Amino acid sequence: MLITAAVAAFQPPGPPDVEARVQSLVQAMTNEEKARQLDMYSGRDFLSNGRFNKTKADLVLGSGLGVGRIHDLYAQDPALANEIQRAVVASSRHGIPALVGEEGVHGYQKDGHTIFPSPISTAASFNASLAFAIGRVIGTEARVTGTHEVWSPVCGL
Repeated sequence: MLITAAVAAFQPPGPPDVEARVQSLVQAMTNEEKARQLDMYSGRDFLSNGRFNKTKADLVLGSGLGVGRIHDLYAQDPALANEIQRAVVASSRHGIPALVGEEGVHGYQKDGHTIFPSPISTAASFNASLAFAIGRVIGTEARVTGTHEVWSPVCGL
């Protein structure tokens, strides 16, 4: 998924075939760049008083290897996530953006967003349509803030 997200930024010469572009990107990346795509940084590494801080960001991005994921950003405004993304893309030799991921066990974990029952409670309703609708709301609330993925590790098996 991460490489697929990066393909849009990496435009090697040649055919626009997605598979070929992915292969070209992976072959062009060093082992250090590939390993860095597996790493995750706190949103706090990029902020001071809730605002983007270039000096702090440069401490993380200064290696030129990029960043795979950012967590604990919980941006209320997508402009903040976009500002961080611009710095991440500019720091990567291949222009690879980071995935922003946040917790969402029972709602997007940011003030002012909807909180739902825990997943085990929702599962106990045996209402798959309800579970799907809850997921759609959580995903929508997260996406409008610049979040790409929401983690909900609790499974009611």
